[in-house]
Amino acid sequence: MISKIDLKMSSRKLIFNLFILLCSCQIISPKINKIARTNEIVYELDSLQYTKILNNSINLVKKNVNKTEFVFNDSSDHLVTQIRYGSFFEESRKHLIIAAKSQEYIYFTILTLIDTTFQKLLSEDIWLNNFIGFYITDINGDKENDFIKITMASSGCCPREQHSVYIYQKRSGDFYHPLPFMNPEFLPDKKLIVGYEYGQPIDIHLYKFGWNDYKLDTLEYIEHNIIDSTNRTFLRILNPISIKPDTTVIDFIPLEYKDISDWFLSIE
Repeated sequence: MISKIDLKMSSRKLIFNLFILLCSCQIISPKINKIARTNEIVYELDSLQYTKILNNSINLVKKNVNKTEFVFNDSSDHLVTQIRYGSFFEESRKHLIIAAKSQEYIYFTILTLIDTTFQKLLSEDIWLNNFIGFYITDINGDKENDFIKITMASSGCCPREQHSVYIYQKRSGDFYHPLPFMNPEFLPDKKLIVGYEYGQPIDIHLYKFGWNDYKLDTLEYIEHNIIDSTNRTFLRILNPISIKPDTTVIDFIPLEYKDISDWFLSIE
């Protein structure tokens, strides 16, 4: 688990799982209730502290607004903070990225500078046990950098890395709504994403998506041919979500899946 905040980490993978609060009809012991209330108070204090950090970060950048780019790290409070300011997504527009880590959560915010005012584009908090990292790179092959949040569920039977991709839209200067991908490999030069689902190898499929501007087309699934007792053939399903998908039997894994097919092929 990577505990530090790193906005330029290499494109390792991540997975994301939200805390689900149990319904009010469940019986909760006083001790658990007390712990939950304590956690709520800590979260509220952290949130207030992060709001202060946001305001201080904006004031800091305004004092350095003529700088092309800078990084500022601060651990003077109980939140460890990293501030980055620069042209991360396009040359003509500046962005402010603020990330802070408490004992329980990661908080991050992305703002853009419009004239002399900062406008918030993204803001989120993530349970620390599920957090792996962030990185910035071109995902959809449009030559513009995008923002990727990497998280991983704290429990599960199988590989469960999830990338939540925020595609940057140069036309509007904003991000497209986050697109989640399980166990992906991004191929921006080919405008493709390949990956595999969560689950046991026999039950999952490999997937291939193709970028169509800011949207995705589902191009292909590769599944195990369960009627083949030798486990040596696969079903290749083209246009799998169409009314009439095209299914053929193949005895190889296409080259695009080479780097992500080990789990899929690990049938005993």
